[in-house]
Amino acid sequence: MTKQSVADVGGPWIEEEQRWGGPGSAHLKLSYRVTCAAHYYGAGCEVLCRPRDDAFGHYTCSPSGGIVCKPGWTGDYCSKRKFHIILNNKISKCQRGTH
Repeated sequence: MTKQSVADVGGPWIEEEQRWGGPGSAHLKLSYRVTCAAHYYGAGCEVLCRPRDDAFGHYTCSPSGGIVCKPGWTGDYCSKRKFHIILNNKISKCQRGTH
């Protein structure tokens, strides 16, 4: 049996059934759906996002494969630490060039 079809990534399960011959002969029933491999996202699985927490970045991945910085980190790859100071029981961001 050869079959060709198109299925969307992340779409619903597709059920197919094939029979050969008459009653009591071969019968094939299957269900399938298309998903991306681990760490790949997008309609064609073309977006790569691998969560990390090391010197090269501190982030997780959104459902669409975008980088989401972990708390306390910023920048394109979440590799710059956000610094905060506490004054009079209030948290303030530390501004560059100030003490």
